[in-house]
Amino acid sequence: MAQSRVGFAYDAAGNRVKKELNVNPPLKSAKKSKTSSLWDSIDKRSVQIITDNSTGNIKVVFLNVNEGDKRSLSFYTSAGAKIYEAAVESAECLVKLSDR
Repeated sequence: MAQSRVGFAYDAAGNRVKKELNVNPPLKSAKKSKTSSLWDSIDKRSVQIITDNSTGNIKVVFLNVNEGDKRSLSFYTSAGAKIYEAAVESAECLVKLSDR
């Protein structure tokens, strides 16, 4: 997967509190892998995004998060329309986008 745009958000003290990755879908090839994965981190906290190309499901895994950390997910189309948004309570979240 290739990144096409990265955005950041900062709090009033200048600390980076949010990072947005806009990812282009992989180019079509003769042999398509079943899953693909993307990692990213802010400070000591990390996130892994795993896509299952056969089902359209996306699994998001949050690593090294603190007890009180707020986590949320938002998914957008390439045209900028929001198609999914949720607060995440656990370290793993499975999102089924096939019905959207």
